[in-house]
Amino acid sequence: MIPSGVAVTGATNAVEFADGEFSIEATVIAEGFAIDPALIQPRMREGKLTSRCERGVDQDAGHYRLTFFYDSRRFHLIVDETGNLLERSVTVSDPSRVSFRDARKETL
Repeated sequence: MIPSGVAVTGATNAVEFADGEFSIEATVIAEGFAIDPALIQPRMREGKLTSRCERGVDQDAGHYRLTFFYDSRRFHLIVDETGNLLERSVTVSDPSRVSFRDARKETL
């Protein structure tokens, strides 16, 4: 299932904002994760690629952080309310770290 508020499209602009929702070209997300763009929607439907949208407050008002999660990586886009891309980054989590919830599953 594709999360509400974030859609993957083949739009001309990489990031568009309309009616309170962002639309992002699959190629932009694919570049962030270095994967084939054709894998984006299937991975979202499978729940393997998820996203979150955060609205800035105070000094960040008018900016949004769109974060996509896939495997141990996070792809961040910072955009303004018109969809202009201000910043992009990728972070990789330490795969050796196990969350408490994961550790508990292994012991049950």
